[in-house]
Amino acid sequence: MSPRDTFVRDLRRDKRIAGCADAVADAFKAMESEGYEVDDAATCLRAIECIMLQDLTTEEKLHHINRLLSLDKVENFNVEEFIRLQ
Repeated sequence: MSPRDTFVRDLRRDKRIAGCADAVADAFKAMESEGYEVDDAATCLRAIECIMLQDLTTEEKLHHINRLLSLDKVENFNVEEFIRLQ
């Protein structure tokens, strides 16, 4: 199971946010299909996957993904430093 599949599965299991799981899965698919044509999107998707692989709660992962998506551009992403600098 990919990090994205695992993350979406975890979203579906959480009753508070289960309704968002399909939208998140669709967003990942869109980023992936467009990401191969747009360097920033592909880099951002890889950074999101790095966050998904961390030993964090679903809420913590969502928090850090939200922080990541609020950046103008993702370059030289270091997930440990990014999480530590919150």
